[in-house]
Amino acid sequence: MRKLLETDRLFLREMNTDDFDALYKIFSDTDNMQHYPYIFDEKRVRSWIERNINRYRENDFGLWAVCLKDTGEMIGDCGLTLQDIEGETRRVL
Repeated sequence: MRKLLETDRLFLREMNTDDFDALYKIFSDTDNMQHYPYIFDEKRVRSWIERNINRYRENDFGLWAVCLKDTGEMIGDCGLTLQDIEGETRRVL
């Protein structure tokens, strides 16, 4: 497991298929996703993980798994993605 960034409490690493349960718990929760257009079903979570794995290969960046240092538990994601904004591809945090 390659750690990308580490703080006193957290570390970031590449997302992988083993993160499904943690992401599903987050993305299928209506409270967590209240400002997102929809909650995720299993298919969307699997697709989210696969897209990020592909982004690492294609762009050398993507969304990273945010994990608690003490337990290794994944608690979310963060990072850069390419987004189409008004017809122009831009990096977005």
